[in-house]
Amino acid sequence: MINLFSNTLAGGYYSLPITSASKLDAVVLNTNLYYDSNKEVNGTGDPAQQFEWLDQLLTDKTAQGRKVMARFNIKIL
Repeated sequence: MINLFSNTLAGGYYSLPITSASKLDAVVLNTNLYYDSNKEVNGTGDPAQQFEWLDQLLTDKTAQGRKVMARFNIKIL
């Protein structure tokens, strides 16, 4: 089970169901962490363990037969 509150506090990313009938979940990633002007985390890899969390989340959602729609804070180039 995903704990929305602790993930949001840890790194600003979270997942939540959009609808149970369509088996669709929203995943919101904090891409501000990887913005090239963010000197606090520049070059640190995965500072909030967001990709580790995402990998496990996608594995779980696949096993549950759910679809995921990803959203980002900053446009991905």
